[in-house]
Amino acid sequence: MVLENVSRYQVILRRPGAKEAADWTGEVNGSPDLFSFANRDVLVAGKTALVFDKTNKKLWETQLNYVVRRGTTYRFGFADPESAYGEVPAWNGRHALYFR
Repeated sequence: MVLENVSRYQVILRRPGAKEAADWTGEVNGSPDLFSFANRDVLVAGKTALVFDKTNKKLWETQLNYVVRRGTTYRFGFADPESAYGEVPAWNGRHALYFR
């Protein structure tokens, strides 16, 4: 038996003190987690990944094959020494974001 959270969540991305960044509000299915990198942020929820720039502008969105869960070993995680999270589901390359 596999339990999967497909609940709907309303998410607000807000950057306190950043005058040029408007809030982003959206609805996602599955428990949301945010991973922040130097030049972009990745919001994952269920089997969806949304990528934002530092002004909360959504750059792109993709569907994943697996659910990403914080606090577990990711099926294909990256060890990121610059991240406070340890192992993360994405790696921020110089000119690309690798997500698996």
